[in-house]
Formats: sequence, structure tokens, C-alpha cells
Amino acid sequence: MDIKMIKDLFRVVEKTDFQEVEVVEGDMRIRIERNKVATVSTVLSPQIQPMSHAPAVSQESMLALDKVEAKPKTSGRVVTSPFVGTFYRAPSPDSDPYAEVGQTVKEGQILCIVEAMKLMNEIESDFSGVVKEILVDNGQPVEFGQELFRIE
Repeated sequence: MDIKMIKDLFRVVEKTDFQEVEVVEGDMRIRIERNKVATVSTVLSPQIQPMSHAPAVSQESMLALDKVEAKPKTSGRVVTSPFVGTFYRAPSPDSDPYAEVGQTVKEGQILCIVEAMKLMNEIESDFSGVVKEILVDNGQPVEFGQELFRIE
């Protein structure tokens, strides 16, 4: 086995997906390994499944996690958006809002409008009570199932 053959083996390993090549010629043996990663074995309890590759966490993800605030658990029931659209508290910009914090509302009373595909959809309260919190700002986009009002 000469140096040219050894160089050719290196080229083969570089240009292919081979992780390892071993050549035995007579009493000479050459083994080339690429990107050999050490594996660590640990004994885990049966409930824990080992991960072969942990997902990479980007800096943006970490920054987003820093911005998430823990919301305290509050009492009351919530009215959610049945549509994806834009939240409006009043029927027009110069009108009074349908509901204010502290106002008593009845089941079926209109609380807001969600504009979806140029249609104005009136959102009614599913129950009677006092509006404790309005969870969306006027004119903001809302998602399906997003909490809009907290009522006790």
C-alpha cells in the first residue's frame, strides 16, 4: 500500500457520506474515521425516554421566553373569539364601547365586534355577570379561541 492509495482513501471519505473506511492489505491495516461522536450511555428510569438529539434553541427563542409573563390564575369565566379577525369594542370609532370593566352584562348581550373577511360579527356574552377584564386592545388582531373578556 503506497501513499497515493492512502490519499485516495481520504478523498473517498471526504466526497461521500461514509463515516468510516477500513482497508486491510497483507499485514497492513488502515482505518479512517470521520466525525466520530462519542456516545454516553446512562441508565434511565422507565418513565424517561432518552432523546437522541436535543432540538437547538435559538437566541430569538430564548428572548421570546424572557418576555413571557406568568399570568396569575384569576377567577371568572371567559368569552373567547369564535373567529380570526380584528377586535373592536364599539360599533364605530365615535360610538361608546359595548362593554366596560365593572359593567354588569346579561347573557346574550353584545360585548364587541370581531371583523372577519370584511364582515362585522357581533360577539355576545355566553353568561351574565360583571366584566372584570377586557383582554384585548381595540383594533388588535385576534385568533380563534383567544380570550377576549373575563366575566364574574
